Amino acid sequence: MIEAEVKMLLVEDNEDFRGRVSYLLRERFSSMQISEVGTCSDALKIMNDHTQNLIFMDINLPDGMGLDLTKTITEKFSDSVVVILSVNDMPEYREASFNCGASHFFSKGNFSFQEVVGFIEDFLSGKVRRNKLH
Repeated sequence: MIEAEVKMLLVEDNEDFRGRVSYLLRERFSSMQISEVGTCSDALKIMNDHTQNLIFMDINLPDGMGLDLTKTITEKFSDSVVVILSVNDMPEYREASFNCGASHFFSKGNFSFQEVVGFIEDFLSGKVRRNKLH
């Protein structure tokens, strides 16, 4: 996939974290269209208006659970890849994330921007497969 064709959505309620990640992503992937929101309802509005190819999703959001939104997105938007970004780095959260259709899980506790960049580069080169629900 060509970088300029990618629409990325960052769903994160922590404005400082969201701002830092968004800034770094825009610096590294300057031709990619990157949107950011802090709630489930805003994320769904963007998805309904303009389907996003790659979504980075927090688990705990002010108006709902990111896992529920992940399941909705993966069921409704068949080409979208969802990646979880969460401070809750426990096996049960990872398992629940994948069961809801997430393709990858990054912990905010040991967040590595380079790992995220590597994942996005793999996504662009077609190495990332969408996690399809049963």
